[in-house]
Order: sequence, then C-alpha cells, then structure tokens
Amino acid sequence: MNEMICPSCGKMIMSITEVERILSNTFSKVLLSRCLCGEAFEIRSPTRNLFEISTSSGKRLKQFIDDAEGTP
Repeated sequence: MNEMICPSCGKMIMSITEVERILSNTFSKVLLSRCLCGEAFEIRSPTRNLFEISTSSGKRLKQFIDDAEGTP
C-alpha cells in the first residue's frame, strides 16, 4: 500500500512518499489537512514505519509501512 487513506470515507489523501517528505521537513512532526469529503485530519509518525491518522470526528487509523516497499 503506497497511499494514505481517509478513515472516514476511505479515499486517498496523498501518497506515503509525500507524507514522509512533508513530515521530515516539519518541526512539529504532525501534518494537518483536509480530505475531499470535508473531514479534517492529522497525521503523526511516532515510529519510522507507522503512521497514525486521526480525524476531527474522532475516527483513527494506524497504517504500517513495509520498509521493503521502496527497494527493487
């Protein structure tokens, strides 16, 4: 899986590589944004291979990333 999905509607929010790039350049290590369905969400990365997505309505999703995905 190479995309982040919205916990509310299940649609793609953005690619994992884009999220990693943004979080690596952010001091707070939290990405705040909105899905096309109108739900506000935040993405945190407490460990290298885990993303936690939580929405303004209280829904949460943990997404594990396989380290071998980017290697040929």
